[in-house]
Amino acid sequence: MPPPGWPAREAGASTGEQGVGPNGPRPPEWDWSQGAGFGGSELRSEQISASELVAPRKIPSSRGWRKWLYVGSVKLINTGESPDEQLMRNLNATVAGHLRGTYSIVVLGGKGGVGKTTTTAAIGSTFAALRKDKVIAIDANPDRASNLADRIDPKATNSYKDVLSDRNLHGYSDIRSHVGMNEAAGLDVLGNRYQADRQPLTAKIYADTHTVLERFYSVLISDSGTDVDHPVIPGLMSRADALIMVASTAPDGAKGAAELMDWAYEAGYHRLLQRTAVVINDVRGQKGSAHRKLVDSLVEKFSRWVSPQRVFVVPFDAHIASAGVIDINELRPQTRRRYLEITARLASGFNSSEGGQ
Repeated sequence: MPPPGWPAREAGASTGEQGVGPNGPRPPEWDWSQGAGFGGSELRSEQISASELVAPRKIPSSRGWRKWLYVGSVKLINTGESPDEQLMRNLNATVAGHLRGTYSIVVLGGKGGVGKTTTTAAIGSTFAALRKDKVIAIDANPDRASNLADRIDPKATNSYKDVLSDRNLHGYSDIRSHVGMNEAAGLDVLGNRYQADRQPLTAKIYADTHTVLERFYSVLISDSGTDVDHPVIPGLMSRADALIMVASTAPDGAKGAAELMDWAYEAGYHRLLQRTAVVINDVRGQKGSAHRKLVDSLVEKFSRWVSPQRVFVVPFDAHIASAGVIDINELRPQTRRRYLEITARLASGFNSSEGGQ
């Protein structure tokens, strides 16, 4: 007798008849193209992969009581990462994210002494430390006092002229002969030290050099001067995918950045303002309610131009104030985290730059 649901063998049916095999009855052959009842299309839409049946593995915590509970229980109790650890991991992943082509960032500051060069070095170092491709900082400050290389690699002496005159740049090892490197983070730097025979920096020189560097670097971050009317500025802005406006908590440290915001808006750089980060450097490290009110007022002021999520206050850090080479491993944890947050916000624009440069 056939099992329930199987067709009964009719009397006189021969082997090979529908519903009957050489060894007896066989299951009915479903027409998977039909959707009646619980037909094929419905079944296929409800298929479950094996990976969906396995609970995702929790990443063990690396700090605090969660870590000690995991270690103390011989790895039997795993509460997973804390919300803050998950946030940090997401920030790191954003900075290290996939990028097609190149991404160029220009750092602007309307006043000297606001921390524009250290911001360039710190954010460039953060990119370089977390990414698998190459990152370079470019000294695009036309002033005699340009000193980006001093904050990254004081031994770097070459400049734009050396890059543009070399006709044998075929691989990364070739360009390395013309740039310095911060060993701590792996950030390269193209300097622009003052020399008696140094050519005036123009938009064309910068743009031509930028084109060469794009062959070897994915992220390029350029430190500019304070004069937005200088001839090099159109070259920087034409290659920029994002901007960093740098201000400080000094009495007049925010005025220049505010004027830059007005200038960028009036000059038609609306696209870049949407991908602009404002960095307010606490250059004095003062305490007290009056100082906090000053910082809060600066944040509120710059939030009129960009979203509050793009305004960052970098705390005072003795390592930065020392005016030596920036080593992100020597920064206070709060300072390094703030630079990570800034860098991740800039990296969030990677996708919007695809198809551009």
